[in-house]
Amino acid sequence: MQLPTAVEVNVAGLGFGYPSASGSLQTLAGINLNIRPGSFVSIVGANGCGKSTLLKLMAGLLVPQSGSITLSGEPVAAMRARKQIAWMAQAPALLPWLTVVQNVRLALQINSQHGASVHDPAAMVNAVGLAEFAGAYPATLSGGMQQRAALARALVLNAGLWLLDEPFSALDEMTREALATDVLELLSKSGATVVWVTHQVQEAVRLSDYVYVLSARPAQVQREIKIGLARPRDEQSAGFMALVGEVRAALANPLEGVL
Repeated sequence: MQLPTAVEVNVAGLGFGYPSASGSLQTLAGINLNIRPGSFVSIVGANGCGKSTLLKLMAGLLVPQSGSITLSGEPVAAMRARKQIAWMAQAPALLPWLTVVQNVRLALQINSQHGASVHDPAAMVNAVGLAEFAGAYPATLSGGMQQRAALARALVLNAGLWLLDEPFSALDEMTREALATDVLELLSKSGATVVWVTHQVQEAVRLSDYVYVLSARPAQVQREIKIGLARPRDEQSAGFMALVGEVRAALANPLEGVL
């Protein structure tokens, strides 16, 4: 199986606002960042600061009102047309009348890619640990198992850019940590670029190569924090805890040091 070409994400002067009674609620104001191909980055910030909005703009689900986003030098729409953007959100959104493997196969049927290198649906179901449940229906699965099925559905496309919007935040802590670890392992093998929105600081430090801290709305990139720790990471180590403290300090001082 051919590995996807990891996508570089460049965001320059990005601005976006939502309609409001007073005209527009400015959400993002001058976002600038560069995400290196093949890296795993997390975006953290206060509730309502625009993390999910930024991810939707990267996915082409929203259109910038100012500034630009390019993916490996191309417009988002071009990368989206080639099915090189995988999206995963908090809700698994599985079709209840289809089995696990049928839900995964549906992603290929909807996102037909002539000549593209995609994964076998059954192999992806096995990769996320659901081989015994390939023929099960979503209603018979736990929340964590449903999210594993959603993960397999995204993996099958073999995309070069993964955008994950707090996909496990509704799960209990142990299940969330296990799934996040599995995601890291699977996506590291694929070589894809990963952008992960989370409100869990320790999760961001555990998973990421870089953590971007957004300021309060209208958001800007306040800090880029490099996580220079070898994997797997010891969450009790002094180095790990120091980085957690650095991210939390940036979150606690949202007006300082905006890039």
